[in-house]
Amino acid sequence: MVPRGTKNLIVKSLAKFDQERNRSKKMQVIRLFSYSVFLSVTLSFRKGDRLLIDCEYDGHEDAITSLLIHLFRKFAGIKLTFNDISFGNVGKKSLAHAVAYQTFIGRRKPERILSFDDFFKLLDRTAEIRQRAFEKRTKNSK
Repeated sequence: MVPRGTKNLIVKSLAKFDQERNRSKKMQVIRLFSYSVFLSVTLSFRKGDRLLIDCEYDGHEDAITSLLIHLFRKFAGIKLTFNDISFGNVGKKSLAHAVAYQTFIGRRKPERILSFDDFFKLLDRTAEIRQRAFEKRTKNSK
């Protein structure tokens, strides 16, 4: 679960970087979604597991998959492939839907509440990687 205040802070943080790159607001939402999926499953995910993600953002599956592959490799040390992540409809009769719905209406406590600090670790590390790439590009152009 991502509290509204945390979500707003993350979107603002992503917006600062994305403005410089002329990325759309939709990509901020895609990145927030991908970060949330990663943080939600990281503690229980094991090498060899596969992810089934409910279709939330039609047409953006490749971007989500690519970002998740990157996040798992950089932050969890797990090498995923495109075959390890699939998208489909999680039916209303599935356990995942029941748990999500019960949590949404307040009958069940969330298993994990993501904080800004959880996201900041990803954002901070991403900025570090970007900075190194920028320095490398600057050095090569001289």
